[in-house]
Parts: sequence; structure tokens; C-alpha cells
Amino acid sequence: MSIGAPYRHDSNIEEYSTTVMAGNLSLKYEDADKMYLDGDGARNVVLPNPVGAPGAQVTIVNTGGETLTVQDVDASTTNGVVATAEIGVFYSDGVVWNHLTGVA
Repeated sequence: MSIGAPYRHDSNIEEYSTTVMAGNLSLKYEDADKMYLDGDGARNVVLPNPVGAPGAQVTIVNTGGETLTVQDVDASTTNGVVATAEIGVFYSDGVVWNHLTGVA
């Protein structure tokens, strides 16, 4: 499933991406809806534009040793942070991104 697909549970489908980041990462709606990210340093993850995408969601699992800062599409507004060994779930209501973060 991709970020842009409205969430539905299907135990036979799990799309995810494992990435060691070489720099900041800008997400696209075509990206996997579950991202295992190692920032390899303090990094920013930029969410796509939420407008017109209600139901879009992405789960970010921080597998690295540094905090990931998740930013809105303008790349200047912090939406949330995902600390080491934590998970962040970011979801669009069609206007803005909302999030839940916590320990994995």
C-alpha cells in the first residue's frame, strides 16, 4: 500500500521501505506507507501536501540513533519528531497532517 491509499487492513499485503538516509527525505504519495528509517545523523523527513488527500497515512519507524524531525510540505514547519526506537504515525484529514508518536 502507498501513502496515498486510504488505510485498509489486509494481512496479505504489507508494503514497507527500509532506508539509511544520506540526507533529508521528501516523501511522495507513491512511497511505501511504512518506512523504517535510519537517519545516519539528525535528519528531516518532509511530508507531501495533505490537501485533497484525506485518509493518507504513513508510519515512520526510527531505527537509527538520532531523532528524525518530520516537517510539513513547506519544509520549515515541524509537524512532529520521532526519537530513536520510536514510531510516528502521520495521517492526513485532507487539509493538514496530524500525528501520534511513541515508543515502539
